[in-house]
Parts: sequence; structure tokens; C-alpha cells
Amino acid sequence: MIKEDKTYPPSYSALLWKQFRKSKAALWSLRMVYLILLIALFADVLASDKPIYCKYEGKTYFPVFHEYLVKTGLANSQQIAWKKIKPETALWPPVRYSPQEIDLANAQFAAPGGTQNISSPKYKHYLGTDALGKDVLSGMIHGTRIALAVGIFSMLIASFIGILAGGLSGFYGDDGIKISRASLYTGILFLFIAFFYGFQCRAFEIEDAMDESFGAMSIQLFISSMLFFAILIFGYFIAKPLKKLKFLAVKVTLPIDIIISRFVEVFTSIPKLFLIFSLIIMIKPSLYLIIVVIGLLSWTEIARFIRAEMLRIRKMEYIESATALGLPKWRIVLRHALPNALPPVLITISFGIAAAILTE
Repeated sequence: MIKEDKTYPPSYSALLWKQFRKSKAALWSLRMVYLILLIALFADVLASDKPIYCKYEGKTYFPVFHEYLVKTGLANSQQIAWKKIKPETALWPPVRYSPQEIDLANAQFAAPGGTQNISSPKYKHYLGTDALGKDVLSGMIHGTRIALAVGIFSMLIASFIGILAGGLSGFYGDDGIKISRASLYTGILFLFIAFFYGFQCRAFEIEDAMDESFGAMSIQLFISSMLFFAILIFGYFIAKPLKKLKFLAVKVTLPIDIIISRFVEVFTSIPKLFLIFSLIIMIKPSLYLIIVVIGLLSWTEIARFIRAEMLRIRKMEYIESATALGLPKWRIVLRHALPNALPPVLITISFGIAAAILTE
């Protein structure tokens, strides 16, 4: 009796991981990235002026974890001076200083190995203080979170715009998209209307949410995005009856490659730092504003790489086969072309994260 062979070849991701593990330098680099991510996620557990666990007047508190909820807008701040009270039991972070806390008794660059004016060795400044008396180690730990947040989130914005623009430009070219005049005219008109009512009219709500918390800002951006897409969908339905008119029903070629290439040239010519400085002068400075600005100005290199890869991939045999089978173009792009165009771009994204951190 012949036994059925149920062994399957390894997946593409398994092959990549196997090749990656052969390099010890790459493995140790990945472990360092994991360590930095852990430091950023648990910065308040490592350095804070609040205890991790505290029992006071018969009640149990978790001030550090409560602070995470405060920063996301899910809870109100606890107005308790934790260092001045005498709790029954308490578990403190290794560094008992927040990055903004000023120790006047150890101002003017207290040295790590020098004499420090502290009440207990538990309050030692392990890497000393700066000119104002802020703990250097606490600032470095919490600075890791800010640096990673700017680098990762700004490149997420840049990657989304760059991959979308570069993919459309490279795959469709100047003659791959044909739409009716009704869809073209209503699309352009409702695009401006959607941006105006979705973001411009709600600029004050979004700006106030930025000052409040990350959670409040996310909710306001979600509302604006939903309003933006709702207006675009409404414009799509408006265009349908207009297609019955002979003039508006005529299909025209949309030169998407030329349009996106010109946008890339315009954005490339804008100096990032000068634009950030100009916005800070006009608008109240915010970390979220810097993330958005860096993201909106960093997508051009990604778009160029994706476009170049798409120009190569769209001539491959498997793309021609998928087209001959009658598959929709959007499915060919998402399932076949784009996954094979991404690997070279990931290198650009990784360098972009470092560049975004330096810009911030």
C-alpha cells in the first residue's frame, strides 16, 4: 500500500527566517531592537516618580499603569504626591525620577560617581543630572519611546502614501486607467470638498485633541477620516446618473504616472526642517504634528522605489498570465505585484526610520 506523502515545502517566510538565522550579526541586531522596544514600552516601569504598586490607607493603587491610561485619555490623573506620602507597602521603579522632574539639590550637572545631595541611596542619579537637575538616565529611557514613536509612526504614514502612489504610478503608467468624464470631474470636485469638511473645518478639534491625549487625537482623526471617505463615496454615487449624458460618459485616459511623478518632484524640493520650523511658528508645537509632517515629507523615496519595481514586475510572465486569466487589476496588484515589490523597499523604510529620528 502506497502511503500518501503529507509533507509540504516550507513557506516563503520560513525560508526567509532560515536565511536570516545564519547571520549572527543580524540575530543580535534583532535582539537589540527587541530590547529597545521593551524599554520604550515599559519606560514608566523603569523610570518614574510614581510607584508601580502601592498600598495606602487601605487602598491598593497601581500609579504607573494608571499613568498609561491617562496618556491614552482613558482615565483622569491622580493628584497624589507619591514621594511625600508614607504608604504601607510600595514597589518603586529602579529609577525614581520622571524625565521632567527637577531635583534642585543636584542641579548643575551632578556627576554619576560624585557626591550627590540625596536622602537615601534609592534616590541616586545613576547617570547624574543635567544643568536643571533632571535625571539623565530617566531622560534617556523615556527619550527612547519618543524617538521610536517618531520614527515608526512617521514612516507608517510615509509608507502608506509611498506604496499607494508608487504602486499606482508604476503598474498603471500613463495609459492604464480609463474613467468617465463624470467620475473624473466629480472626483476632483468632491476630493477638495471632502478635505475641506473632513480636516480643514475640524482643524480646531484635532488641534485641541493633540494637546489632550493620544487617544483623543486618534478619535478625532478617525472621525475626520470617516467624514472624508463618506463625502468621496457620496461623490461616487453622484457621478453615476451623470454618466447617462453623452459628453460625460466618454472615457478618458488618466496619466497617473505623470501626475504622481510631478508630485514627487514637488515634495522632494521642499526642505523638511524649514517646513517644520514654519509650522511650529504658525501652529502650537506638538510631537504628533512633527510625526505627521515628517511622514508627509518622507514618502517620495518609497514611491520611487515602488514605481521602479512595479515597472519591472508588470512585464513578468506571472503578471501577464494573471491578466490573461481575466483577474481584476486591483487583485493582480494586491496579491501578485505588490508583495514582490516590497522587499527592496523595506531597506528604504528602515533607513527612513533612522532619518526621521535624526530630523525629530
